[in-house]
Amino acid sequence: PTLDDFDDKVREIYEIKMKRKKELIVETPFYDRETGKAAEMMIPTIIGVDSWTMGEIRKAYDTMAKHGAGSEQTNMYYMQEGMGKNKILMNYPRMAAEAGIYFVLTALISNKFDMNSYLPSPKDIQFMKQGDKLQRVGNQFLSTMSNQFESRRARVLERDKECEYPYPSGITSPTE
Repeated sequence: PTLDDFDDKVREIYEIKMKRKKELIVETPFYDRETGKAAEMMIPTIIGVDSWTMGEIRKAYDTMAKHGAGSEQTNMYYMQEGMGKNKILMNYPRMAAEAGIYFVLTALISNKFDMNSYLPSPKDIQFMKQGDKLQRVGNQFLSTMSNQFESRRARVLERDKECEYPYPSGITSPTE
């Protein structure tokens, strides 16, 4: 499946939630100062994609499949892919706000190669390491992001030689 197929499913979820909006609104334990009552919200839907970087856009994929990697017809492959990903992401902030949808998207981080070694390029995101960039996600990915979590060194969370968050079966490490 492509990101276009994913987008079709997201839109389907959005339409269902909007049609059933009254049924899906619930009271929260939080106080709303404006109304003097409990705050209301739509029951959240969490949608995750791992990884947005590796997702493909149908038009770009079809062009590559038809002409092959060495063809001049595929010179604009990455531009088509980036533009397609941007078009998909442009609607998600509105859909998320209206329908209580939370998106969790992952992206791969790679090194940025500067052509001018005397003047380093600015960071894409404030807390990202200098010289890092997100791979193949499109510019819209950065502008719609509200939280960023970065994994640099994956390792078992240990405390006194046991996992801090053990598996339900009692296994204390991934090697058991």
